[in-house]
Amino acid sequence: MQHALMTVVLFVFVALGVPGAAQAEESYREELFTGLVNPFKQEIKSVDPISKVKMDRVLVGPVFKARSGGDFDFYRYVTFYNVDTRKERIYSLPTHREECFDVLEIFASYSYTYTFSTKVNAGIEVAGLGLGVEMSESRSLTTSRNMHGTGTAVADHTPYLYKSSWEGLTYLQTYSKKTGKEEFILKKSSRTPFLFNLFFPALASREYPMPFEAKDADWTFVVERVIVGPCPARQ
Repeated sequence: MQHALMTVVLFVFVALGVPGAAQAEESYREELFTGLVNPFKQEIKSVDPISKVKMDRVLVGPVFKARSGGDFDFYRYVTFYNVDTRKERIYSLPTHREECFDVLEIFASYSYTYTFSTKVNAGIEVAGLGLGVEMSESRSLTTSRNMHGTGTAVADHTPYLYKSSWEGLTYLQTYSKKTGKEEFILKKSSRTPFLFNLFFPALASREYPMPFEAKDADWTFVVERVIVGPCPARQ
């Protein structure tokens, strides 16, 4: 009698999507964009500065030199955001059935190529966020996967894509050489009434903190192995 065993094993073998996205979240890339030495030293935790709500990730943008006349010398954009991941079946690829006699080193394989794009909605230029302008361009995902048989069960190998979208808020963080203070601007008029009009005219008429969204920012190719039954007992 066949047993309905639903043991699931995930084989993650390609984590593609935005080139350099993981590095952008964890490291500072000021020199790459502006040539300025990073004066910010304090660690930024993934907590929204206003709501104090814990977020999934923090994305730190490059350092820019401020115009003279203000009470700070450098600024950068810092984005606090959550990650929403959804699972999608790749219907253009088949499900491979692993039979009890599949005991070879490799019993089946996938080869997959697909052109995709990432949509970014942000209140400032993407490069200012530290993401890299390639996020808004279409590009191709090419990958392949070899699968192994065990000879102990009947199992289905089914390909999926895990697509992750990012959503959160972007703040301005400033640094003063005179005081050594690193501060977030929490509201447009909280520190200097004409601050945005003088230093950030492009942001004066926009919502602040600035809403940020990157749809389908990360893609991960996954093969799910589901055991559908045991091998029959040998006589």
